[in-house]
Amino acid sequence: MSIFWKKKYDILVAEYGIDSSWDMDFLLSIMKPDIAILTKLDSVHSDNFKRGITELWEDKCKLLLAGKNKLYFNAQDIFPQNHIDLLSKPYERMFEKAIKAVLQKSQNWLSQEFTWKKNNISINLLGEENIEYTILWLKIAQDIWIRTLAKSYNFTYTLQAWRFNIFERNNNIFIDSSYNAGPASMKKIIKNTQLVQKELYPKHKIIYVLWDMREIWEAKVKVHENITNSIFDADAIFTVWPDMYQYTIPKIKEMWYIGDLHSSLSSREIGIKLKKFLREHLEDQYIILFKWSQNTIFTEEALAPQLLVSQRKNLPRQSEDWKRKKDEFFKSL
Repeated sequence: MSIFWKKKYDILVAEYGIDSSWDMDFLLSIMKPDIAILTKLDSVHSDNFKRGITELWEDKCKLLLAGKNKLYFNAQDIFPQNHIDLLSKPYERMFEKAIKAVLQKSQNWLSQEFTWKKNNISINLLGEENIEYTILWLKIAQDIWIRTLAKSYNFTYTLQAWRFNIFERNNNIFIDSSYNAGPASMKKIIKNTQLVQKELYPKHKIIYVLWDMREIWEAKVKVHENITNSIFDADAIFTVWPDMYQYTIPKIKEMWYIGDLHSSLSSREIGIKLKKFLREHLEDQYIILFKWSQNTIFTEEALAPQLLVSQRKNLPRQSEDWKRKKDEFFKSL
């Protein structure tokens, strides 16, 4: 890899993402990290592994075994906890206890304020996971001898598209978190949406617009059924693609859900159904979460009808070329 000899770097942050059983071995053959971090084990991509989730997690934990100086892993994950005896380097557990935070709403965004080691910290990201990751990089800064002496920090991160981006229109709040839809990220985003509703918009009702969770092999049925407990509070639920329809919808009906249920194979059709629902309920205010995998799905087609033309420019794939490609895709459904 040319990155290693074109320029000398003091710090290199590398993501060891794996999709198959030989990926981690290959990445570690290129470079073993001084500090290894395993943020969260999930079942995403497990369908590419012969032994499913177990083999995926075994390969991911090779990263911890390869770390040279310091290891960090999620205390909520049973697999690394059960293999602590294999770790030979100093380690720390993340997510051992929740840190209290105050949710704030500014003109254009939401933020969290919390205290850590007598430091007052503000970040423009939501959720306990982002508090934990902010603390993690402060710890790593200390590990590599970067001094952090300030008593207060106001971190303004550059936000990626489709990761909890917020739009407001007609007194409704639209949350675009359509970058991916693994089981862990799905639960976190639903929890964060409920937090926003509770702390900032208590009069708003919740609507979930959810897509299938993909690449999870034998866990597919279980994770789609398990999501029902998290979304039962919704005033309406809109789902797209067959797994949600086959596993989630029947399960939530068994629980005597009394809200509105809508399903489709097309994000465009769901967008039309949602717009009609909002038009018929103008007296109510809603927080609407869009959460699903993005590849080949064009999730923005469900959100776009709800927004002003000026807001749609912040959605992905808005060029004329992309519009033609999407037209062909939806004709094929």
